[in-house]
Amino acid sequence: MKSTNYTLTQEPAQQVYYYILEYALNQVQIGLFVVRPNMPLSTQGANLIEELKPFIQKQIVSDEWPGTRLLIGNAIVYHFVYNRETLAILKKTSDRLYQWLQPDLPEDLCLLKSYNEPWLVSISHEKDAYFILDEAEFSRLVINIPELGNRLSKDMC
Repeated sequence: MKSTNYTLTQEPAQQVYYYILEYALNQVQIGLFVVRPNMPLSTQGANLIEELKPFIQKQIVSDEWPGTRLLIGNAIVYHFVYNRETLAILKKTSDRLYQWLQPDLPEDLCLLKSYNEPWLVSISHEKDAYFILDEAEFSRLVINIPELGNRLSKDMC
């Protein structure tokens, strides 16, 4: 089935943000965020990476990740197992999607079905995020999180 981008027209915060993270447990396998080496990470951000260390599957130096391609330089892209334990860590770290910004936290929290298949993409500094879903996945998402129904705009590409 063909996938479509569904852009969030409003930042998911508090309960809606938590609903998305919870629902993702059955949709995704991998979480991702990035750290730009030219900007120091706060103690909170460093502590988060340390807490997630047992779950980090790989970290790579790259100029791109879902939703972003840098014009200059690279960032460290962290891939971690998305499960009940990492969900709990994410929920206690942040209560909204666009809070994932350096220096306080790593940037651009994304949730992936697999390494090459994004489910939720965020570009935090641009206050932009979108789901990549087929029609059936979209229907299930808004049935399970009805608060998203009026916060999603189907991209017409």
